[in-house]
Amino acid sequence: MTDIGDASTHTIYQRIWEKGSRSILNGETDVDPMIDNPDDRRRGVTLILRPDASTLAQFQSVVRELKAIEPDQYFYAHNEVHITVLSVVSCNVDYDASAAELQHYRDVTRSCLTDTQRFDLSFRGLTLSAGGVLAQGYDNSGALGALREQLRSAFQESASTSVDQRYVIKTAHSTLMRFRKPIDKPEALVDYVKHRRSTDFGTTRVTAAELVENDWYHADGQVQLLEGFSIS
Repeated sequence: MTDIGDASTHTIYQRIWEKGSRSILNGETDVDPMIDNPDDRRRGVTLILRPDASTLAQFQSVVRELKAIEPDQYFYAHNEVHITVLSVVSCNVDYDASAAELQHYRDVTRSCLTDTQRFDLSFRGLTLSAGGVLAQGYDNSGALGALREQLRSAFQESASTSVDQRYVIKTAHSTLMRFRKPIDKPEALVDYVKHRRSTDFGTTRVTAAELVENDWYHADGQVQLLEGFSIS
């Protein structure tokens, strides 16, 4: 069984759960109106990690069970599930990075990853926000947090980036489901996530990272790999 993770991260997930489950039961679902909008032009640049095959298989089992409860919502396919390390350029409709800017992003990322050693992320439990269902990831060693701070410092020296404008990410979660419409069975959804609050999804050894151009949802077909990095 994996460790539950550091107390501060656990507290964040618990607060999300308490607020999110209450919102869902009160009919206050945060429906995303842009999910099915073909004219959504928001694009950006993100450094991401991928869960390993074993963890992804467990996540997809969760997705299948969620689909049985709320089949009309938006679900992440196995090749879309990710952990955001840093939003280098937050998604926006005016995104138009030049070749020189993209090379700069590659160079800065590479320089920060040079001294990064492989580390583990453990995944334990689900949480529920007003906008979707998340798998709870834990950075038990602090390596991911240290990498984020190093990247933020390096990128903030460049006026061409908009680091973390979408939100300042503090956890290692993976989004599995988003709400594209009001929830049909709120009680059943809350009960399911409650049942899965402590499920052990395993531990991923992080050995690689990807710098990508992406849409808001990292949807298949909308993500372009800029460079893959090996972490040794």
